[in-house]
Amino acid sequence: MEIKTALNNTTMKIGKSLKDRRAAKNISIEAINQETRIPKIYIKAIEEGDMSKFSADVYYTGSLRKYASYLGLNANELVDQYLNEKSAAKNELKAKTEKKEKASLKRILVAALAVLFLWAAAFISILSLNKINENKSVNKSKISAVKENELLKPKHLKKNELDLEVKAISSTWIRVKSDGNLVFENVLPAGEKRNWIAKENLVLRIGYVPGVEVSLNGKRVDTMIGAKEYINEIQFTKESLKKEKQSKDVESPVKKNRSKTGIPPQGRSGMDGNVNNGGIPHLLQPSQDKGRTTEGKRFSKESLDQPEGARDLDLNKGPREIQNAR
Repeated sequence: MEIKTALNNTTMKIGKSLKDRRAAKNISIEAINQETRIPKIYIKAIEEGDMSKFSADVYYTGSLRKYASYLGLNANELVDQYLNEKSAAKNELKAKTEKKEKASLKRILVAALAVLFLWAAAFISILSLNKINENKSVNKSKISAVKENELLKPKHLKKNELDLEVKAISSTWIRVKSDGNLVFENVLPAGEKRNWIAKENLVLRIGYVPGVEVSLNGKRVDTMIGAKEYINEIQFTKESLKKEKQSKDVESPVKKNRSKTGIPPQGRSGMDGNVNNGGIPHLLQPSQDKGRTTEGKRFSKESLDQPEGARDLDLNKGPREIQNAR
């Protein structure tokens, strides 16, 4: 369609030249039709430059060549003019088409690159958000861990407060009551250390005594004393803490007399069977929980005033009476 449009001017020029030559010779279309056997419709279409009446170029060029020869014109020149114009129109159309295709391809490439860029930007954004969220999660975990550690750290103790520390050597079930309230009952994982603070008393029940190390106010406690089948329950009281402090600050007459009379100091047997004067064995109190059998070491209130090693002596006797009795 575009080629025919481009050839319209050429065919009209050729047709006008033929029509003018026919008019100059005063020849009718009917006479030409009878002489050349060219259909009248083709003669009129050639003179008007109307290519729509020809189903193919060969009918146009054939009729044009015969008509031009009849009028005494250079038929080959007119046919070549038409064919050259048609070839130029085809080339021009091809160039335009290729240019449009290149422009279209360029637009497609630009659009594809834009889409690819958007996808890449979205992917990078998602990765960045995931990393940010991951960092936030890690930071939250760190903050939680720090907060938990802060909570687990023993606070600055007030006067006469009890600070119980339990460190798990192996995973061990324990239960802790602070001032009558259950504060912990679970398995303490190996390597973990927990602290509990009380104002009046602490009750510790251990499911496997060798699996933990226990300290009260920073001093080791011999948890094997009173244990039965590696199970033990120990009660620490505020009063026993006071007695422990007093026993350190004041050396009793019995202890002085013991050094004079030659009475050997009596330690407490630890887990390994060796003599153990360390720890706070005399802070252990019998559990007050009702309805539960307690295997902890029991001491009377009066025994708290006895210095270590004086269990077998009569405290009602003075140092001189003890020496005389010996």
